[in-house]
Amino acid sequence: MFGIISINQWVLDNFRLEKTDSNFILDLTRLITHLGDGLTLILIGLCVLAFLIFKKSYKLSLVWSVAVALSFGLSSGLKHIFGKARPDEAYHLIHAVSPAFPSGHALRSTVVYILGALLILSMLKISKGRITILLITACLPILIGLSRLLLGVHWFADVLAGWSIGLAICGFFYAYSFK
Repeated sequence: MFGIISINQWVLDNFRLEKTDSNFILDLTRLITHLGDGLTLILIGLCVLAFLIFKKSYKLSLVWSVAVALSFGLSSGLKHIFGKARPDEAYHLIHAVSPAFPSGHALRSTVVYILGALLILSMLKISKGRITILLITACLPILIGLSRLLLGVHWFADVLAGWSIGLAICGFFYAYSFK
């Protein structure tokens, strides 16, 4: 337990931004974190759902809907089960009040961006650029999770757990999609 606590504190002390850092860096970090906000992810989720329905892929539409709903439900439910406190408010560069563990931004954005890209790409008949698209969409949850650390509102373990749970959901639902 001591190792996790000290790693969390070390990351917080050495990786977060300061209120005195440039406005550009702070604004960019805030913009990135907003890419993982619930409303943003719901809008993206609805766009993916509309695409899947337009392509008449009703099974994937259902899989997608359940996966996204599960990511939101697990994020909220686990936060309340664990009730882990966020770093002290003195570290916060944005407003955050819900429990910390796991990072909902990391968990939900992993599912929405990565699983969404995988499902859309499975419907498209393109061969060039698939890896590039997947790499870009994989970078988004990484950047979003890192932004939560930079803004001082999460511990490293919160973000790591969010990514891990999100990847597990992606793997399960992607594998299930093509059975």
